[in-house]
Amino acid sequence: MIGKKLKEYRLSLKFTGDTLANLAGIKRSYLSQIENEKKVPPINTFLDLVDAIAHHSLITDNNASDILTEEGYKEFRTLVNPAKVRFKVYTDETYDKYEFDDNRCTLLLLFENVEDSFEITIEKPFDKVTDEDIEDRLKAFYFFDYDYKKGGNIDLIGIKNLRDESSLKNSIYHYEQVRQSLYEWWYNHILKDFRNTIVHDEISKQERELANSILSLENSDGTFTPGNEEGNINLSKELLDGKIVSFELKYFKDKNVRLFLDGKMLSNQELNSLNVSINAIRYERIESDKPIGFDSPEEFEEYRSKLFKKNN
Repeated sequence: MIGKKLKEYRLSLKFTGDTLANLAGIKRSYLSQIENEKKVPPINTFLDLVDAIAHHSLITDNNASDILTEEGYKEFRTLVNPAKVRFKVYTDETYDKYEFDDNRCTLLLLFENVEDSFEITIEKPFDKVTDEDIEDRLKAFYFFDYDYKKGGNIDLIGIKNLRDESSLKNSIYHYEQVRQSLYEWWYNHILKDFRNTIVHDEISKQERELANSILSLENSDGTFTPGNEEGNINLSKELLDGKIVSFELKYFKDKNVRLFLDGKMLSNQELNSLNVSINAIRYERIESDKPIGFDSPEEFEEYRSKLFKKNN
């Protein structure tokens, strides 16, 4: 079930197995085994695949209203400086010669922290374009131009790395805030899709173990927090680099902490067992460091109970 669904997402992107495997950092043969239900990936590999898919999925009619919001447009508008120029029609392949088209106008979009400019077209003569026309075109660019190649395959890898690619240059996908919102939307959509499928379908024992790990990632509000963002720290890698890492165990239940054992994420039941062990350590410390001055065993037990409550 899990492999079949991963394959469906890969095919929806028109990705080859080699492309997705490379993006997820695994071998093509291993991905094939996963997709053909011969292998069930560990949670970290599964999340790498979800992450790769989410980073390269497009804006659709189903998610556009969640990604391209009024609030997002207001932020977009504060970052872009539009400049009106005459529309050029190039007459040779070297782009050295051109003529002006007086029936259309080019709008250059200059963004903060972006080296090149975007170009969009206004179907109106240069000298007749008003400020209102510019605002209307900017709104259309932000809210509706995502499907300018509807039915085609927009290469988000190219957008990230080949900013001069002419077929990709004038796209809302270049706007980083939109890409981030889009990534987070797809990351949640994919994991919720797997979660809902897991609940209703019969799955194998190995898939059930992966399912438990997926469910343990869910926040109290039903969302999932992307786990491969810049700013996240993989403690196992830090330790392998020879660094000393200190961690206060009382924070292990924080929603942003993910604990793994032998490559498998701890389930909620295992986290409860760990909590029992931590409380047992606290109890032993209290017993060995029992303060002097309690008048009765009951008074000490009351003190111990308050201390446990404070630490939990």
